[in-house]
Amino acid sequence: IRLGLDALVFSPVAVCGYFTWRTLLEGKGPEGVLAKLQLKGQSALIASWSFWPVANIVNFGFVPLECRVLYNNALSLLWTGYLSYLNSRRLEEVVEDRISHPEKFERQSADTISEAENRAAQTVCVCSHCRPIRA
Repeated sequence: IRLGLDALVFSPVAVCGYFTWRTLLEGKGPEGVLAKLQLKGQSALIASWSFWPVANIVNFGFVPLECRVLYNNALSLLWTGYLSYLNSRRLEEVVEDRISHPEKFERQSADTISEAENRAAQTVCVCSHCRPIRA
């Protein structure tokens, strides 16, 4: 019963909570939260359903009582690392795309950059492509 409740109740709440707080701390509003949950929530939840039931079976079945908290904390650290990786994965894909296809990101002149793009480049991006835009 514990494992079922963990998977059906706690996992969705924890995954949604992680991406909600992470997105809000990144300075994005409710729209950003909804977009991130739609983009990454399902894959994180499926990963949670794959990871935590096995981890809990091992914890309750094989780990000595006095080591269970340490075991669970170590796995929680790994899980949070995975969620952080999943949260930043889209940025990595854009960076890889920018490196492998630089022609897609070249600008003809600074005049073609909108005010919003210029502001975003000044506040967010520090890559070698955007540095000349800010200069």
